Amino acid sequence: MAESPAMESLRAKEEAAQEVPIEQEDSSARMRLHVSRMCGAGQMLEVGRDCNLHDFKSLLVEKGLAQEGLAVDFIIDGTLVSPEGYMTKLAELSAVDDSHITVITRRSHDYGQIHDVQRRVKSQRWPQGVVTTLEGQLYVCHYEGWLQVYDLDLQLQKEAHLGELVRHPSQMAMSPDGELVMACAGGNVVAVDPVTFEHKWTYRGSAKSTGVAIWGGEIFRSQIDSGTVQVLDRATGAELRTLEGFQRPSGLCAFDGGLLVADRGADVVWLVDTEGSRKAIGKGELSHPNDVAVDLAGNLLVMDTGNERIAVFRPDGSAMCGILAGTFKDFGNTHSYISVNPINGTISVSMDDAHYVAILAPPIHSA
Repeated sequence: MAESPAMESLRAKEEAAQEVPIEQEDSSARMRLHVSRMCGAGQMLEVGRDCNLHDFKSLLVEKGLAQEGLAVDFIIDGTLVSPEGYMTKLAELSAVDDSHITVITRRSHDYGQIHDVQRRVKSQRWPQGVVTTLEGQLYVCHYEGWLQVYDLDLQLQKEAHLGELVRHPSQMAMSPDGELVMACAGGNVVAVDPVTFEHKWTYRGSAKSTGVAIWGGEIFRSQIDSGTVQVLDRATGAELRTLEGFQRPSGLCAFDGGLLVADRGADVVWLVDTEGSRKAIGKGELSHPNDVAVDLAGNLLVMDTGNERIAVFRPDGSAMCGILAGTFKDFGNTHSYISVNPINGTISVSMDDAHYVAILAPPIHSA
């Protein structure tokens, strides 16, 4: 039986459609990578050549090859690569088809991915120094002499007024003996028992101090108006020496590489090594820096007061990124502080004139 003209037309269209070749995805647009963690089993992953680091990191987390919230470096075909930005493409890092990539998880938070403080809470007025312990306690001292203890969910555990000997406490540090040591804008350096808040000792002084750090048998105290850092014997309080030549030194951080001094007047952080040599960090990047801390990977975190952010610098002093610009408000005479727990990496901050205390980043757990 002959087909109708309509049926003939439909059949012709179907045959023509079948003759159109199916467009194949260009295999050159993708590449297969051998990816593994240090000392771990590898996986074969296929990604687009235009895949950026943000998407690649998300894939690594999904596959169990990286940990959410922690920074990573890569060894690509034997060459160590430290990514500069999340929009960088893998192909720009010399990755090609069949490349071998080793993922190194840093003991460092992924600062470029911090978009808000983890949690914050209203505290007593004008919170100053902060210290986070390995046991998960956050100590905060306040300009009017209060000391508060929070857990890492920022539930208040304890508070008390420390009395006349602790006049306008500023930065705090934990001593090797387990004492909580405070510099005071009133001039003294004071230690209290972190459990009972019992007064342990006072090294008296008259110069305004907004920074304290401890390393070995020495206590470092900044003297903001005289532009000096005084070094005291931790056991006796005797003055050992004075570091001069700063403009308005404030927060301090002592570590095995030397002493870091946040200089509000010079708009830099000074690294003073064990020989006394100095290196300026953050020149042209900082405005009235009030405090500085070192994370587990050796990066520097600076409370960049005038720019209302935390500025992050690599161990070599080069700028890495800024965190949460506009969050840490500057009211003109603001003295906010930052602390990194030296064991688990918890980052805590005070927000002075806004009357907040915050956890910026949680403890780092083993990747």
